[in-house]
Amino acid sequence: MSKYVQTNALKKGTRVVLRNGWEAVLEDNKRGSIRMATVFGTYTEMGSIYAHDIAGYEEVMYDFQGKRQGKVWVKLPYIGENFLEILMRKAA
Repeated sequence: MSKYVQTNALKKGTRVVLRNGWEAVLEDNKRGSIRMATVFGTYTEMGSIYAHDIAGYEEVMYDFQGKRQGKVWVKLPYIGENFLEILMRKAA
């Protein structure tokens, strides 16, 4: 994925980090401001999270022969919640 990927491009099973530092695994392929995820915080819970709370995602790196080299965290640009609400209103 690109360095400037949007939260809509993240698919089911993608490991993400939230703005509060907790990690989560996305459980749906939906688009929009709310995503379903399993969050590994104080307790492990499944529930809805806001897309603007996703700070980054984990990407697996491969070499030119297709061998897995490791994992790297990619930071997402911050899109404020107000901006997302404006986009949703325009789309409706």
